[in-house]
Amino acid sequence: MKFKVVSRMLAQRAERLTLEQVRRAADVMIRCIGLPKRLRDEQHEAECVRISYHQRRNAQASRCHRKKRIADYHDLGIDPDQIKSVEPKSP
Repeated sequence: MKFKVVSRMLAQRAERLTLEQVRRAADVMIRCIGLPKRLRDEQHEAECVRISYHQRRNAQASRCHRKKRIADYHDLGIDPDQIKSVEPKSP
């Protein structure tokens, strides 16, 4: 599997990749260079699954963190919608 194919797969599955996720994907690509195609594809798919898992966890953590910050602002009597640095995040 070519690097472009793997990068396209990652891009389709992820909102934003972290530097660690890009590093791990590159590491798998390099580590699998000499492997037979079947093993190489298995390794690529396993890493894509792992990255997808962390993408879901990061997204959930971001939503929870944002919800807590907004609640904290309301507790302080601050309207978060009036703060320019807090932009609405698409779901």
